[in-house]
Amino acid sequence: MGQCCFAGNRRPGFCRPEEPLEIRIEIMPRNKFSSMAIKPAHLWCSLFLSLFAASSVTQAAEPGPDRPRDLSGLVGQCMTCHGPAGVAENPQWPVIAGQNELYLGKALRDFRSGRRQDGMMKLMTEQLTDRDISELAHYFSQIKPRGGLHQ
Repeated sequence: MGQCCFAGNRRPGFCRPEEPLEIRIEIMPRNKFSSMAIKPAHLWCSLFLSLFAASSVTQAAEPGPDRPRDLSGLVGQCMTCHGPAGVAENPQWPVIAGQNELYLGKALRDFRSGRRQDGMMKLMTEQLTDRDISELAHYFSQIKPRGGLHQ
């Protein structure tokens, strides 16, 4: 049998010429630690996942009081029922656009605590922090109501 000379291995009879090259390389580790070596694909995946995780943690961190937060997700949830401009099409849901900020904040806190009863609003306010409530109340108090069924 001939000699195999890939990866520094020169042991006779170890490689068979009919095997594809990539299989021969996988069969012949350079040393006992080669199987533990990080392959380039694994390295890139690990790097990508660690960067993704780090950015998620950074985004999840609460911004300081001097940095505005992105309220679009919370505002969007409110607008599902209360309309795109805080004016609901359904007369059973109140207009929240232009409403007094203190009133909105108190109403949301009361729904969250259960002092004010409404199943849907209880669900919507359960996860809100005091800061979320204050910022939502401020946001909707600044909108000028336009149109809608009940003005």
